[in-house]
Amino acid sequence: IAFSLSGTVFPQEFVPWTFETYDSWVPWEKVTEVERQKWNEEYNKKDLYVNSGMVTDTSKQFLDVPDALKAEWPEGMEIAVTPPTIEFAPVRGIDPMYFPENNKSLWSNWAGVIPAVNGKFYFFEGDHRAQNSHIYMWEYDPEAHDYTRVIDFATLCGWYERGVGDSKIHGEPGIMPDGTMWILTYWDPDPKPTMEQYNTWPGSHLVKYNIHTDRAKDMGVLIPKCGWPEFRLDTHRGKLFAVGFRNEVLCYDVNEERVTYCGYPPAGIVWDNRCSLLDPDTGLFWCRALDGSNQLVSFDPQTNLFTKYEETSPYRLRTYTHKRNEDGSFWVTTKGSGHIFKFWPDSRRVELITNQWNNQGYCPRIAMSEDWKYIYYMAGIDYKDDKEEYRYQPVVQFNTVTNKRKVIAFVTDYYFKKYGYVMMIPFGMGLSKDGSTLVINLNGAFKPRIQPFYGNPALMVVHIPKNERE
Repeated sequence: IAFSLSGTVFPQEFVPWTFETYDSWVPWEKVTEVERQKWNEEYNKKDLYVNSGMVTDTSKQFLDVPDALKAEWPEGMEIAVTPPTIEFAPVRGIDPMYFPENNKSLWSNWAGVIPAVNGKFYFFEGDHRAQNSHIYMWEYDPEAHDYTRVIDFATLCGWYERGVGDSKIHGEPGIMPDGTMWILTYWDPDPKPTMEQYNTWPGSHLVKYNIHTDRAKDMGVLIPKCGWPEFRLDTHRGKLFAVGFRNEVLCYDVNEERVTYCGYPPAGIVWDNRCSLLDPDTGLFWCRALDGSNQLVSFDPQTNLFTKYEETSPYRLRTYTHKRNEDGSFWVTTKGSGHIFKFWPDSRRVELITNQWNNQGYCPRIAMSEDWKYIYYMAGIDYKDDKEEYRYQPVVQFNTVTNKRKVIAFVTDYYFKKYGYVMMIPFGMGLSKDGSTLVINLNGAFKPRIQPFYGNPALMVVHIPKNERE
């Protein structure tokens, strides 16, 4: 069976290879929910699930270099003079907190943190399951120093009645000038789905939510049996661009509420389903083709035209700044190697500038200040010796004028020692318009420090001292 739209055919068969795997992580399937609950009871040292609001810390320890990082300190890496004030809390209100052993996974975040014109920030958590799955959206209010749950996707999209649904938001929701946020859900269960679950699953949903009225609407399944790990909204033109887990491409006009393109790119182009760089100046979307050629490709939503260029990039585009620099370039980081480079869409030129941390690190989201001067990220540094194997994730500020990197805070040791929280990759990161507040949605867990794990997403709000932004 195949679904056809505008002459493009989509396969409907079960395609297990498209789903993500995490073989390098701890085999969490072997950790029972009873054990995970005991970890929470033992390591959640300040009982943060009982309390409400955020805990607040300002400490000189934020500026102490961990011993494990001293031996291979990156050349030119600076350290802030003034420690930030940081708010922190696990995300409360995830339901169920623990799962039955025959249908379990781990709560996590994979979407961006979305700053809004109302001064609030929006973030998502999902339970990673296929059967009885959940996704929630929260609203963080900086004035209240707290967050509230605003959407239950399972209720909105009818997943409770069906018994099977999506359990991730993986792209970058955008907000139109009228306050309407557009969101695509994503099917990527872990543990992997059964054939029966796949047959029951209709496809991923499009949802819109207005931040002013607090009203959400399920727009339904646009394309049967398609899930969307990558999407981006051009808020100037109202074009939502998405890439599916089979690398199919979708373009949707949110103003007219209709699909304007759906299908695979022309032969010879495989679009990256982990990055679609939006150039707001032209409305074009960009990536590096995944066909081994490393050639740059673009898509024009106005004409539905794909273009493959002779120019190549040695780096896979992963995350990037939300607008062009004054020289016409974007700042971009890549997956795995941790490179920071510049990309000029007009000439398709790529220039390596530096790295996040000694040619390593994976930060799937970065945030740039409105004045173009600073970019923020959490450098993922994997450390291993005879006794220890875990990750450090300092909050780093990159100065786009001087190309210098500066640690704003070493947070990993501090939050484990004080609160028992082990951090993992933050997929969500948003910066306030004035550049003073960095909101980070962390994956992680209350557990022993060694080996990565997740299941207890958390919110971290870093208030960057003014003198560190001058």
